[in-house]
Amino acid sequence: MQIFTVHGEKPNFSELGHRWNVDRRTIKAAYERELAGKPKNKQSIVRPSKLDGFREIITEKYTAGCPAMSIFKFIQKRGFTGRYTIVHEFCRSFKQTEAHKATVRESTRQDFNFLAEAFKYTGSVPREIWFDNMATIVD
Repeated sequence: MQIFTVHGEKPNFSELGHRWNVDRRTIKAAYERELAGKPKNKQSIVRPSKLDGFREIITEKYTAGCPAMSIFKFIQKRGFTGRYTIVHEFCRSFKQTEAHKATVRESTRQDFNFLAEAFKYTGSVPREIWFDNMATIVD
């Protein structure tokens, strides 16, 4: 955009939109911002959170295994004026960082032994056995 503002030419917004795969109105808005000398984005205002004085307590209680509701009630008694949603979302951020443990599955041999015992019990053998993409069988 600086090329056009230096030469004083008005750009073809449609042509530039096709070239950069952007809507022509987006190009025009950027061009007009550049002419007016406005910054690209507004700077966000950093506001204090109601959790600021309680983050350590929440972290300590959550790592000890307490649910978010009990933590909320605990800090509410200590002067917390926020709502449960803020505490719940803060606790949810811990859940997203936790690693999931692997599930230990029974071996395929044990599954087939179970089937063999079932065949002996019923006294017959089926023509077909259907499995629903069971990981221990399909692997």
